[in-house]
Amino acid sequence: MNKKVYIATFGCKTNQADSEGIAARFMATGHERVYGANAADICIVNTCTVTAKADAQSKNEIRRLHRANPDAKIIVTGCYASVAQDELKKMAEVDEVMKYDDLPNSHFSKGGRGGFKTRPNLKIQDGCDRYCAYCIVPYARGRARSMPMDEVLAEVAAFKEAGYPEIVLTGIHLGGYGLDLEPKTSLINLLHLLAVLTGRDFRIRLSSIDPDEWTDELINFVTENKSVCQHFHIPLQSGDDEILKKMGRRYTTGQYKKLVSDLKLKVSGCAIGADVIVGFPGETKESFERTRKFIEDLPTDYLHVFPYSERRLTAAAKLKETVSNKEKQERVGILREFSRRKREVFYKMHVNKELTVVIERRRDKKTGLLKGISGNHIPVLIKGSDELMGKMIMRRIYEIDRR
Repeated sequence: MNKKVYIATFGCKTNQADSEGIAARFMATGHERVYGANAADICIVNTCTVTAKADAQSKNEIRRLHRANPDAKIIVTGCYASVAQDELKKMAEVDEVMKYDDLPNSHFSKGGRGGFKTRPNLKIQDGCDRYCAYCIVPYARGRARSMPMDEVLAEVAAFKEAGYPEIVLTGIHLGGYGLDLEPKTSLINLLHLLAVLTGRDFRIRLSSIDPDEWTDELINFVTENKSVCQHFHIPLQSGDDEILKKMGRRYTTGQYKKLVSDLKLKVSGCAIGADVIVGFPGETKESFERTRKFIEDLPTDYLHVFPYSERRLTAAAKLKETVSNKEKQERVGILREFSRRKREVFYKMHVNKELTVVIERRRDKKTGLLKGISGNHIPVLIKGSDELMGKMIMRRIYEIDRR
């Protein structure tokens, strides 16, 4: 009997790609994806476990779904389900806990070419072998593994053929793509092959790539290839070299600043974002001040800021916490205010400039206007007919909406 399936997704773009793959596999076997839990026979919660807050959000969603639809079967999957299966099974609202391979999505999301997603995520890499001191993801996702190159090419070609204007290449450790394949290859080799598929009406966006994996060849590629979105997310985590070393990161602040400066110089109008963790064990007021000053002077355009959250199994879980929750939140607030200012400055730089924008397939709920995203990650609202949905168009930016 065919079922109606609702999927709630938490966490990163890789999780979003997994949900799209799960949905596609259910639809391929005759089930229907619905976008409201009330109408569902099955509710799937695709969880994140990167912080304690992420764990709590997943649990709250499970409870909410049960209240909204007590008759629906609730299945929990994702990273939290991988590391806390027994804990989740104890929840009265949960019917089943499944790891990724137990659900119909295989290791990689394929064929997710339905629904409202205008810029679908294609997971080409999963897992991680780096084991940064604070990160539980390698324990949840397992060893690094890559989608074979011919499969990536086929998937991207299929998305282009289906009329999608943009594809987002995602992975837990995207910069390590291909190192596990036989013969070994690399992300830059893949991008050179994908370049022949791009064009005026189709572009590729890269998700997060670690600073030490930005080779000169990769920098030159994104500089010269205009079909790669001018939007780069480069995790920083700390602006203090001693803390970076304790975290197990593989670069210095000097190397990070040089990379960001080079990209800003070479890729006109590019947006650069960074992840930052505050309150890591051993982060003193002085080391946070070094981070604050480093970020203030850094030519990044936005930040994703998180308070450190102890994760069991990780190396940092053995370290003594030295920063109170109150102090963590104060530091988060300081850096998020930096992010707000940096983002506004970046937007102002593009007023009265023309940008290439992909129009989403849903209108903005507040204004009723069409909404889209530029190649350099600026959200745009425009007037126009529904015929523009799913298209890539050129538009001049006239003002910033600060609401």
